Amino acid sequence: SSLNLQRPLKATLDTVAERVVETTRAVACSVTIVNEGGGFDAAGSFGLPAGFLELAHLALAGGAQSPNLRVLETGQRRVVHNVRAGTLGNPGDAALGDLIRQVEWDTMVIIPMAFGGEVVGTIEAFYRPEDEPDGREVELIEAMTGQAATSIENARLFAQTERRVRQLEALGGIASSFTFEQPVEAMLSNLAEQVV
Repeated sequence: SSLNLQRPLKATLDTVAERVVETTRAVACSVTIVNEGGGFDAAGSFGLPAGFLELAHLALAGGAQSPNLRVLETGQRRVVHNVRAGTLGNPGDAALGDLIRQVEWDTMVIIPMAFGGEVVGTIEAFYRPEDEPDGREVELIEAMTGQAATSIENARLFAQTERRVRQLEALGGIASSFTFEQPVEAMLSNLAEQVV
């Protein structure tokens, strides 16, 4: 079960991706979050070809190796060079073949997003070979990960709170149906209606 991204969170993460592209030499950016099952989901993007994230998800489901995995495990940033050749040479990434041929970038910088010491996702910035980032640019993106990590954590807390409110409302409805002035059979019938 994955985090149910509400529109405000997706819009925020799309905006984070857009800001990365606007303030760096990156030509595209995506934001990936760790879901409740421990896997990860693409959650926001800017500058990627239409359908790219969906095809990447299909490739992962088909057994492709994600460059994000090591970043999620170690919490350390990673720079991946020759992304196109690596993707085209990997049979697990076949779903991405047509789209990867269309992109102008060939270097990917993957930066972990952490909140409270826990990695909650990554930001992936995509660069043309002639525009690879320097240390200052990577540090700028790292600073932006804080905003995205806070948004993700706030969305999770909000979703947990909403679930708990619904549970309490349901329990309140059930409790209010109990009365000692009615026969046990009527009370059980009312309870069954509330539960179903």
